Amino acid sequence: MPFFIASTVGTSLLTNLLREDESGRIGDIYDHANDSEEEIPEELYQMAEETVKRAVEDLRGADAKSIRKASAELNGILSFYEQEPMSGRDQHRLIATDTALGQLTAEGTKEILEDWGAGGAVQVHTPKGLTTKNTNSLRDGVKRFLDWCEQTLPEYRENEYEVVFNLTGGFKSLQGILNTVGTFYADRMIYIFQAGPELITIPGLPVRLDTDLFENTPARFLRLEALDRVPEGTLPKAQYEDVPEALIDEVEERVYSFSEWGKLLWNRARRSILEQEKCFDLARLRYDERFRSDVGAADPDSRRRLHETLAIVSVMLEVHGGDTAPLKESGSLQYKNYEGKTTEKGNPIGHFQLYEDREGERVSCQAKEEGLLLRRFGRHDAVNNAP
Repeated sequence: MPFFIASTVGTSLLTNLLREDESGRIGDIYDHANDSEEEIPEELYQMAEETVKRAVEDLRGADAKSIRKASAELNGILSFYEQEPMSGRDQHRLIATDTALGQLTAEGTKEILEDWGAGGAVQVHTPKGLTTKNTNSLRDGVKRFLDWCEQTLPEYRENEYEVVFNLTGGFKSLQGILNTVGTFYADRMIYIFQAGPELITIPGLPVRLDTDLFENTPARFLRLEALDRVPEGTLPKAQYEDVPEALIDEVEERVYSFSEWGKLLWNRARRSILEQEKCFDLARLRYDERFRSDVGAADPDSRRRLHETLAIVSVMLEVHGGDTAPLKESGSLQYKNYEGKTTEKGNPIGHFQLYEDREGERVSCQAKEEGLLLRRFGRHDAVNNAP
């Protein structure tokens, strides 16, 4: 069985391999570990860049023992392979922080692993905005990491990969969170504590989530997810009074996002919910019977993309009081009216694509005072020919 190994990456490749005359800079590295390339002092960045390049060159062709000493994440990966057979199909993802030093160390680690011959592909994955600079940055980055897990890992599992989280390296604040995330997404998690030689393995737990809260009232959670794609969008806290506070983020009396734990739970439930044949009760949207029929006839993946899009449209309409102008300004929806095509009463018929459309699917609709009446859904040409 091949392995998909996701390894958190910290700064140990830098701090472990500083020259003796540079050892006093460890404090500077820690102080600027969360800086972007624009924020970090140029002289410190240059020193770090030179250190990583030197590490890559010095470890070219080195034995496993020497490489293990280079960094915590490398120690974890190579120790794992001392116990498990390597496959040419293995996949490595180095989870880097969205920082100047995080990118340097991850790219250096990638080169060392590739030179060593770590079977299969090695890639760096950087969740946008992921830093440990403050709580908000960490939480937003973790939510993007959770989306990546949900979009990426099920496919590998379906192809009989074993998913391993290597949490030996990386920042402690991130490790603590990913330890819980790994309970849901990894088949096992591995660690090497401090400088000890022994690999510690923790199996994934057979956890079953209670998703009744999402399944009973899916529309409001679809809209909550959509807030991430609607600038300055929020929803009244009153709509979520019965939702545990740990699952949502709020400011004053408005809800603006899932919390990282809410995101985790919702991601585990959303696919089966979004692939349903029914139309959800979304604010400011009504459905023609033909539209409902089109939804029922669509394939599950198309329905999922449709429901995601309709939640975004619903929130945009609510935020703007039913005004369709923001839909027209959205490059991801491209709302416009057909030329020369109207309803039986002569009213304009509009249409929009699915959010960031890649499949050529369209929704036709009619603007109403309170929102939109959705008329048809399907492939571009089919909807355009009979909107």
